[in-house]
Amino acid sequence: YTVASSTDGRVDTLYLDGRSVNNPATIDQGYAEVEFDEPPAGGGLGGWTGSACSAINDTSSTSYGQVGSVKFAHTTAGTERLLLVGISINNNQYEYTTGVTFAGQPLTVVDSINSDNDARSEIWGLVDPPFGTDTVEITFNQTLAPLSNGVAGAISFVGVNQGSPYGASRTMLAQAPAGLTMSLWVPSTTDQLIFSVANAEEVGTLTPVAPLTDWWNLNYADTTYGAGGTRDAAADSTFVEWTLGLDDHRSMAAVALNPAACAPVGTPRLSSEANQTFVVGDPSFAAVVDTIADDATTPTITDAANLRLRIPAGFNMIWDTTVTTVSIGGAASAKVETALLPYEDGGLTLVLDVNTDFLAGDRRRPPLHGLHRRLGGRQPRPRGEQRRRGLGHR
Repeated sequence: YTVASSTDGRVDTLYLDGRSVNNPATIDQGYAEVEFDEPPAGGGLGGWTGSACSAINDTSSTSYGQVGSVKFAHTTAGTERLLLVGISINNNQYEYTTGVTFAGQPLTVVDSINSDNDARSEIWGLVDPPFGTDTVEITFNQTLAPLSNGVAGAISFVGVNQGSPYGASRTMLAQAPAGLTMSLWVPSTTDQLIFSVANAEEVGTLTPVAPLTDWWNLNYADTTYGAGGTRDAAADSTFVEWTLGLDDHRSMAAVALNPAACAPVGTPRLSSEANQTFVVGDPSFAAVVDTIADDATTPTITDAANLRLRIPAGFNMIWDTTVTTVSIGGAASAKVETALLPYEDGGLTLVLDVNTDFLAGDRRRPPLHGLHRRLGGRQPRPRGEQRRRGLGHR
């Protein structure tokens, strides 16, 4: 990959063989932390969205009882950031949220819905939230009364349009009896990502219907069930649905997110099973498993072109050129040789020998080895495993 620096000390973009995959990194005086999207099959956060535009950075959540405010930690990273907070309240005395902050900065209401005094759902948002780990604080109009409680979660994204982050939003509510599902349609386009927050009273379970994926799903004392989830958007409108274990009061809200930009058709994708950190002065090391996936509709990785992972000349790091073989996995593993071709550009470019053209969506997964810092012969090492979060897009 290529790491392209920006003026603010962060790395804005990674390139796979010249094609932008926009994975950010942070460069400090002593180390560089490169944060990747996690592969689709790897579980956990991230996974490339089918729209190949916006992606999830991190999530956090909590449940709460009779309190006047709620605090919990959350982490943001990457570029073109958006933070959303989903709030689910069983508001027995018609309680509601009066304010949400992250790192002291206020969020604004995106949408909300109240199912009488039984199930209130709210979405709050902040464009370009402060970078790093800080506190989400939610304040209610009063201390929640007995029988009032709830669930809250935060989810941060990268690759979101900073000037116009939101597309259409929709809400729904229902009082029992209303069946064992709740759903709505959100006007959308295929480059958008849909976020939904759901809330139900004493239903036993609250389950997203695929392709919706829940990033938090909690309950407080088996009373309030709250969840937040995402799915890729469809053309014209997107169906969002949750199922309930029991028939009771429920509400939900959903909003479409506008991408900052989308990758052109024919763009491969680069991802990693974990963040990777390189520290000046330490020896080279075996990097964690990285995944390269060809475009889902228009493949471009070919026998003639091979695969090149590039480090920019100004980054002062090189591959460990003593490494001449890699382990290959994934559906396309037989299409890539384990023996590396000669390094190029003075060790800045690692070349993988492709022996067969990739098909649309083909993946190969090599553990890529040994980046070196070239200044003064000092070399980097892992700075320690970071909390899992997927940074990616396009």
